Amino acid sequence: MKNGAGSLFGLSFITILFLASSCSSLPKTAKTAVASKNVAAEYSVMADKFLQEGNYASALQFYGEAIDSALSVDDVAGGIKARNSLGRVYLAINRPADAEREFSDALLDSRNLGDEGLVALCLSNLGELRYLQNSYQEAEALFLEAESLASKKAVASKPGNEELLAVIYHNKGVTAIALGRLDEAEALILKAAQSNEKAYRWTELGSNCYSMASLYNARGNLDTALAWAKKALDSDKKAENSTGIGQIWKPFPGCPNAMESWGLRWTINGGLLEYGFPLTAQKKQNPVLTALYACLRRWASML
Repeated sequence: MKNGAGSLFGLSFITILFLASSCSSLPKTAKTAVASKNVAAEYSVMADKFLQEGNYASALQFYGEAIDSALSVDDVAGGIKARNSLGRVYLAINRPADAEREFSDALLDSRNLGDEGLVALCLSNLGELRYLQNSYQEAEALFLEAESLASKKAVASKPGNEELLAVIYHNKGVTAIALGRLDEAEALILKAAQSNEKAYRWTELGSNCYSMASLYNARGNLDTALAWAKKALDSDKKAENSTGIGQIWKPFPGCPNAMESWGLRWTINGGLLEYGFPLTAQKKQNPVLTALYACLRRWASML
């Protein structure tokens, strides 16, 4: 997947190769491996940025480049991580078959590698796919297996695995919501939220809060649901996550259609929320939309 992407990293290639060539203690093959791993990491960082911005075409390209660079030097672990990320982009653009291929191949490779943390990552991503396919029991089984591996002391102590555990707790929680087990779901999502807030993972915290809003909306507690939606907006603002901000209506089924029919519009412009609400729409009696609009106005006034 070349498509000219390598030109963006011309300076990095030169710098890496210069540093490697100046280190005589490394054999030539090791120098090449270090350079390729560093390049793969740069591609992944750029792809992460594109994914957060919703630029999925560029994210696909750069994750593909990361896979190619990692596998060129037999960096199997790096390839597995990039393949999982690539699968998540396919999930975001509604290409489940492609996502399943990437997650399944990554899972097979991680099992062969014997890395339980990577196995847990693959299982969690496959579980998300099954959740989106409404196969909740299968998703739950995958999340349970992922948790059993990621919570092992030897695995949990590795860098990045605390974040993975928080993702798994969140995934188990939203699955419990789908299965109607709201009390269990609340405990799991709050556990994930506490971990993410402590580590300043604002985008992930925003997802936790949106799910809590959905949970309280399912309980019929609109005030608390809107409070969680407000906290989600605050988290996405801190993360400058414009894609997340655009998902504000997710916990409130029916609102997008109501907004469309009433003429309510909001767009993301430079990461800020802009909205319009015609006076005629206020004559409609819809407490959910009215309260949501009030919440948005309060939040927008603090930008």
